[in-house]
Amino acid sequence: MTVVLRTKELCDGTNDQNLESICGRPLGLGFNDMTGELYIVDPYFGLLAVGAGGGLATQLATGVKRMPFAFLDALDVDPVSKIVYFTDASAVFRLGNVAKIIQSGDTSARLLKYDPKTNQVTVLLTGLSGAIGVAVSKDGAVILVTELITSRIRRFWVKGPKANSAEILTYLPGNPDNIKRTILGEFWVAANIQNQQPMLPVGLRIDVFGNILESFSVGIKYNTTLISEVHEHDGACIICKVSVHHVC
Repeated sequence: MTVVLRTKELCDGTNDQNLESICGRPLGLGFNDMTGELYIVDPYFGLLAVGAGGGLATQLATGVKRMPFAFLDALDVDPVSKIVYFTDASAVFRLGNVAKIIQSGDTSARLLKYDPKTNQVTVLLTGLSGAIGVAVSKDGAVILVTELITSRIRRFWVKGPKANSAEILTYLPGNPDNIKRTILGEFWVAANIQNQQPMLPVGLRIDVFGNILESFSVGIKYNTTLISEVHEHDGACIICKVSVHHVC
């Protein structure tokens, strides 16, 4: 067996899928704005953190309940408690098998929690259909999780009389990817409407109740490019896909 060592020269950021299992593929990022720590989810290396001073990432968890993670995908940090919430897009399929996840109607995705105070990982919600986006509300009361396969958003209650329960918040006109909280406490969802020709990528701004407040077509500028994220920063929308970032 040939062992390939991970080096800076080898893992230089080149888009080579054959190197992903060696170099990693960070899919979700989130800052703890109190400590400056950067949390990362990687489908090969699990949950990691980088200190405020930068440097090498520390591996925090590779599984839960003695079962390894399969496909970690999205992450957000509670702005109030600083607890880290993240998703395993499938407990069965690995990265590279997205088509199989969709075709099989996989419902093994999970919402997970990492508490920095105890270093413990907890499963909060199971039975999700391609959970590839997560965002915590501004007050830390609820968590919104996008489900790619079923084109919907699930709401999990952290606080209040419904704490530790979940419900379907809303169905969307397209397949959602990432969901990101705005500074005002609303959310941008990247969605791809694929039941029409040509396929239409759109950005959807919703509130915590699931109401669509704004919708705009990304296809006007980027044709039928599949988008993965819409992030609002300094009055601009940053539109992202797998390997390229655009500012609209």
